[in-house]
Amino acid sequence: MERALLTYQRKLGIRPVGYRNWDPSEYTLDLLEEYGFRYDSSLMARDLEVHRPQRWQVRWNEASRAGRSSSVLEMPVSWSLDDWPGLGHEPGGQSGFGDPEVWLRRHKTVFDFAYENVQNACYSAVVHPQLAGQAVMMPYVRALLEYISGHDGVWFATLADAAECWVDDEEDLRQMEGPDYRGVEPKPL
Repeated sequence: MERALLTYQRKLGIRPVGYRNWDPSEYTLDLLEEYGFRYDSSLMARDLEVHRPQRWQVRWNEASRAGRSSSVLEMPVSWSLDDWPGLGHEPGGQSGFGDPEVWLRRHKTVFDFAYENVQNACYSAVVHPQLAGQAVMMPYVRALLEYISGHDGVWFATLADAAECWVDDEEDLRQMEGPDYRGVEPKPL
């Protein structure tokens, strides 16, 4: 982590404030907190809501219990708003080259749901330049952006900008001070 952060600083003159990894470990939140990250976008816990993720302790004979919330925000990420499952090609895996109409319809459907049903929704699309950036996709990306911008109160922002606007409420503050339950309780014999 330290080497990566130094490389960003040395080569780009910036320090990342956000993190995304498709294979987080039980230590990821601890490392992000230690290195001062503002947000993570890896957990796929909520499709449209920013939140402070909690650590959990898995127990065998009782209900699992929630531990302390992280000081790192979780910005939404979802396979339904990721272009890879529908458009990406992996030899021996998914065929890719999906129908752009289906991509556009899915994004509009999720946006409409968020706009109508989720207070302060964060619609966070994942677009890969080698997929959504292809010429065949440009009219559909443009159509989606025009569709979304046609709604009142919509703000286009980076996740970093959105995370900067977050204000903890009393429940967030309480959960960040909670007990540090985590991990898996030893399996009973």
